[in-house]
Amino acid sequence: MCIKNERGASVTNLYFSFDTEDFTSNYAADGILEMANVLKEEGIRGNFCMVGLLAEQLQAWGRSDVLDALKYHEIDFHSYGHSLHPCINEYTNVENFQEAYQEVIRQESAGIAAVKAATGVKQVYAACPPGPNESYAAMYAYSDMGIPCYVGGMVDTPDGSGAFWCNMFYLYYYAAFEWTIPSGKMLEPEYIEALAARKNVIIYNHPNRLMYNQFWDAVNFKDGINHYPFGEWKEASRMSDEEREQLRKGIREFIRKVKLDGRFKFCTFSEATEEHCTGARILKPEDMKNLKEQLEQRFYPVKEPYSLCISDIFGAAVKFLKGDKLYAAGRVYGFLDTPYAIQELVKVKAEDVKKTASNVDLRTFLPSEFMVGEIKLGPADFLFAMLGALCGDEEIILFPRPQLVDLSGLGLLGNFRMDRWMFAKDFKAEILHKRTPLQGWTLRF
Repeated sequence: MCIKNERGASVTNLYFSFDTEDFTSNYAADGILEMANVLKEEGIRGNFCMVGLLAEQLQAWGRSDVLDALKYHEIDFHSYGHSLHPCINEYTNVENFQEAYQEVIRQESAGIAAVKAATGVKQVYAACPPGPNESYAAMYAYSDMGIPCYVGGMVDTPDGSGAFWCNMFYLYYYAAFEWTIPSGKMLEPEYIEALAARKNVIIYNHPNRLMYNQFWDAVNFKDGINHYPFGEWKEASRMSDEEREQLRKGIREFIRKVKLDGRFKFCTFSEATEEHCTGARILKPEDMKNLKEQLEQRFYPVKEPYSLCISDIFGAAVKFLKGDKLYAAGRVYGFLDTPYAIQELVKVKAEDVKKTASNVDLRTFLPSEFMVGEIKLGPADFLFAMLGALCGDEEIILFPRPQLVDLSGLGLLGNFRMDRWMFAKDFKAEILHKRTPLQGWTLRF
């Protein structure tokens, strides 16, 4: 939905999001307090994505002032332990998906419970990964835990409209105060114009960087090691009063610039949920002919009659071949293994396609190959075979085609590195790197 202001210009949804994370320093909590108060003074609700261990520490430190200041804002989630090893990428980079998934559920549900207990919130609307810990296993788990939005640095669209990915609505982390304010870039007119050209912009900040020149975890958790016993952490290098004042002045100046601009609407992730994550998407068998035509033109998510990913269409085809008359698009899956693909023209019979479809389980990851009669097909091959059968073809001719969605032009999605951060120097996220693109069938806009 394109919102316009009173002058008829398109409005950009602007989110201020704060990676509220440093559970090693009571002094760093003053940065949280300051940003909460600055935004409230400007009449803006921020999104404070809180680490579970920090929620526990704020209570242990007796920081009721911070927790009270946050009541004005939306509280979201930033993982249970952030950089505490093993962190998300480390424990989900395993072949057994259920093992990874269950560990995410175990740790992250405890973190969410800690955040809710400390802040009093009933619902968490967004999960923000620490660093590059954008594990596909975590996204499937967060969705199952009832979190609708995911905010990070992997998936973007040219216009910033956001995308659905692994059953979550994904918004891109666009720029950080601590890296763009000191250079003066964020205050330049050209920068404001670039923001206004997008449908959604997340400006983020690490409140601990309002107090320190270093990241707390770079001191305590680098190279994949928990360097100190819990509670006996080393303090990062503190920022000078002059540096702090310059950063705070620049942040407030930027906030006031965009407030006066008129092209920005200040939003929370709960509002993104209301706009993008509600409404039924009901398909009927008669819709399949049009969907087949769209996919023949381009094997890519479609927007008519609804926003649909490839797995939505695949699920509908399976259900209609089983005799269902309606299909409610909903939870979807990609693949765990690289799909097979036919290399030459093949012909399959509709009756064999229906027989294979009758045994497909849509409640889990999709198979990487299908046997139709005596012929082995890739999943995209089989999808077109099902669409042909639904369109009345008794014999379906299939030509070689790509099995996966083209992920180019969608930010870093096609080449996102998940092994460069606080991890051990020899950490290789082979399984995460392999399986992330295989979730492309869950992508829609």
